Amino acid sequence: MNSDSGDDEAYVWIWLPDATEPVVAGRLARDGDRLVFNYGRSYLGRADAIAIFDAELPLRRGAIPPRDGLRLSGCLRDAAPDAWGRRVILNRAFGTKWADLDVGALDELTYLLESGPAAARPPPRSCRRPGTVEQPGQGVGESLSVLPVIERLRAEDLPVMITTGTTTSAALMAERLPGGAFHQFVPVDRAPFVTRFLDHWRPDLAVWVESEFWPVMVEETARRGVPMVLVQGRISDRSFRRWRRFPGLIGRLLSHFDACLAQSAGDAERLEALGGRGVACLGNLKAAMPPLPADPAELDRLSALIAGRPVWLAASTHAGEEVIAARVHQRLAATRPGLLTVIVPRHPDRSDEIAATLRGMALSVAVRSRGAEPGPGTAVWLADTIGEMGLFCRLAQAVFVGKSLAPSGGQNPMEPARLGRPVLFGPHMANFAEMAAAMLDSGAARRVADADGLADALARLPDDPAEARTAAARALAFAESRAGGMVEAVVERLLAALASGPDRKTP
Repeated sequence: MNSDSGDDEAYVWIWLPDATEPVVAGRLARDGDRLVFNYGRSYLGRADAIAIFDAELPLRRGAIPPRDGLRLSGCLRDAAPDAWGRRVILNRAFGTKWADLDVGALDELTYLLESGPAAARPPPRSCRRPGTVEQPGQGVGESLSVLPVIERLRAEDLPVMITTGTTTSAALMAERLPGGAFHQFVPVDRAPFVTRFLDHWRPDLAVWVESEFWPVMVEETARRGVPMVLVQGRISDRSFRRWRRFPGLIGRLLSHFDACLAQSAGDAERLEALGGRGVACLGNLKAAMPPLPADPAELDRLSALIAGRPVWLAASTHAGEEVIAARVHQRLAATRPGLLTVIVPRHPDRSDEIAATLRGMALSVAVRSRGAEPGPGTAVWLADTIGEMGLFCRLAQAVFVGKSLAPSGGQNPMEPARLGRPVLFGPHMANFAEMAAAMLDSGAARRVADADGLADALARLPDDPAEARTAAARALAFAESRAGGMVEAVVERLLAALASGPDRKTP
């Protein structure tokens, strides 16, 4: 294949300085108006791959790439979708007609390069030891929820690989995984990719989280006789109704699992009704998560910076909730001088859009990712960084849990509770229905119906310090009471499945 011909695919090798082999080898392919990037050591054998080198000096516009390769700088860091470095890759790989293509796939490539050779290049097969545990593709919340399980498996000296599908979760895993555990991106759920992935890693146990039933991955893993366990199993009422329309498919997929460990009694009932084997409810692992971390020096510095100001946090907000938070701020600011509203959007890539909207409401906005800090006149601090939720929760006197004022299912209310912060959420907490109900029953959280209800609840806390202290204490007590021996119970099931061996016949 001539990779300069403008065909629909191209193979690339990418080096970092002083590397003895490519750090990333992969295939860029066109999918409509986007790029798909798949990578792996199998691509090292491509004789027709384009060599791409990273150099310290930037490639200036108009420079002519060397015939044997392409020089880029800064690992494409801070490159916008139409930036020169990315355009050069596309032009070199596919011809100029690709120059204005949506290059979302290159975000993943950028992460791999910025992570450096150790994170980007998978360990050699010779380093793999028996007992490797694979935890297939997850998002941020799911990945964080299984960290205590991963740590416990590492205590058994088992290598653990966790796969995710987003660069956000990959960056968090790079920061928080214990030694002996590592991250890989989950392959696209197509037979050629899944087969190569499993042939390379050869897991001895596959642990699936929540409801990530990728059919090809499930079938191919089962075909190899690898034991599989579902943890944090979750089937919403909506998903249950959908799966009931395809009983043969879901029944077959669930039949491959040795055990289905549900996060609530309702989830257990639905899994069993769909054909799950070994169904049990051991509780929600998100209740066993350790408190979110925060850099102590940064916490002290920022605490001093905003000392004396009333601060509340809107955490993991989704579209529309930032405007609600802004309206709440405008209502409260008249009676709360110096009020600071901190907004952490669930998807930081929406930051520019959010900032523009809030400034259109005549609010002063500081954006964390751009180095801006909340000054005396700052109304909203847009905390659009990754992995700092623990920092912002500690700075706030109360926390609103996002994705709950619109019918989107809610986010994890245990995170602020573990830090002893009063917890507020909206009426839509379907993703955490059992946990939210238990928190409400014990007084560990308060439900608000809308923006006015949120403003009323936030106004009441500083007016009644005793109530604020009681709300915080109840949230912390609830979080501590729920952890218990949950992790040990889950790990016990995983070790039992691992002991059953990877060479069994497929059901």
